[in-house]
Amino acid sequence: MDNKAKQFQLLKAKWYKKLKDSGFEDAEYDDNTLRVWHSYRFIDKHEPLTAETKEEYYRMSGHFLNEYKFQDKTDKFIWSKHSAGVGVREIARLLIRKGYKIKKSSVHLIVSRLEEEMYKKYRPKDDKNE
Repeated sequence: MDNKAKQFQLLKAKWYKKLKDSGFEDAEYDDNTLRVWHSYRFIDKHEPLTAETKEEYYRMSGHFLNEYKFQDKTDKFIWSKHSAGVGVREIARLLIRKGYKIKKSSVHLIVSRLEEEMYKKYRPKDDKNE
């Protein structure tokens, strides 16, 4: 190891010790691996309200699928997949396989627009301003 690399390792060790002594917990296990992925940090699988809320959302989205007059068959296809719990990335893949030129971001915008319409139609008047 050359002198610069040795100096760097000493400086790095000094600052890592300062961080550790201050109570800092690194999110990375090593240079290539996170200790906990961000998506797992926020998941609480045991919270009943979350499951109940999701259940109600998908029930509402199923009603919307059957009762709403969609602008075109693409919107209806996207919403049918969304209401079945398929993610926007997979919906985009399905459309691309059917020959559509569409991006995940476009699918997300369509789902968001339709979601707003669904809430206008089904959300109780008391919840609209919350």
